[in-house]
Amino acid sequence: MIRFLLMVMIVLVAASPGVAQPTMQDPVQISDIGRTPPNGPCQYPCNRVAVIFIHGITGDSTTWSNGTVEWPKLLADDSDLQTELGTALDVYRVDYFSQLNEGPSVTTINKNLSAKLDEKLFGRPLGGRGYSKIVLVCHSLGGILCRNYLLHVKLRWGHAFLSLFRATITLGTPLEGSDLANLTLVRASSNEQVRVLRPIDFNDFLQLLHESTQEFTQKRQTLGCPEVQFYAGYEMRDTPLVEGIPFPTLRIVSQQSATAGVQHTKGFDKNHRELVKPANRSDAVYDWVRGILRTCGPNGGACSAAIDRTCGRPSWLSTP
Repeated sequence: MIRFLLMVMIVLVAASPGVAQPTMQDPVQISDIGRTPPNGPCQYPCNRVAVIFIHGITGDSTTWSNGTVEWPKLLADDSDLQTELGTALDVYRVDYFSQLNEGPSVTTINKNLSAKLDEKLFGRPLGGRGYSKIVLVCHSLGGILCRNYLLHVKLRWGHAFLSLFRATITLGTPLEGSDLANLTLVRASSNEQVRVLRPIDFNDFLQLLHESTQEFTQKRQTLGCPEVQFYAGYEMRDTPLVEGIPFPTLRIVSQQSATAGVQHTKGFDKNHRELVKPANRSDAVYDWVRGILRTCGPNGGACSAAIDRTCGRPSWLSTP
């Protein structure tokens, strides 16, 4: 009888719209991370800072968890930081379908991710909150998804929209691929996301993404747009291949790959999984990200740079 009741409870919870899980048919879900006490309504356009967390391959909502502590929630409840900023944070967590031997392609993920983030973040005609300060926090493959999303924003909406993204923080992201993805056992996976994690020498996707990021960065400099701020954190310890079993271990993402082409970098005495599991607000990675968010406040910094609405227009064209 107890077993039957437990099964009924599991079915009811799984059916609840508040805990919707991504599937192959609907591969991306975005969850609002509620603050305690809850944030009040935000007038349009919303003057808060939106922070988006995106996990890596085979990850899920537990990627950010250390026991009962969840990083997105820890940040959402960081009242000291929000007092310093003079505004609240709206924290969102992106979950996408990614299992050990099953998962849609990165192209499919990005198509779904772009549509849902655009609708949530941007204002009219999309009906979103209309943020002017957006920060991305991305783990492993999530960092590649974040960069590809920025490319979508630039191509679909233009450089003024790209200016809304004040910082992109990657943690253990294989910007030049990972040797682990070259192993025969890994390459045999039916999860199509594995392909984009192969070393960049064999990886047309990463080559094109790297070149496109360089080009839109250079274009923004040429046309007088604020610089897109990239930050990269990297692991300094090897990671057990099987969680909970100490051996064998491997450096999942090298420092070179995690920091390629990024000006602001920092190493941490953690392995690949530990990078995104702060136990408290004194954790080194949490404190680093918190410091980046501080630049969104009244004391100035890259995150507080004014957005020029003519950004991207050639200087010889008149202002509209």
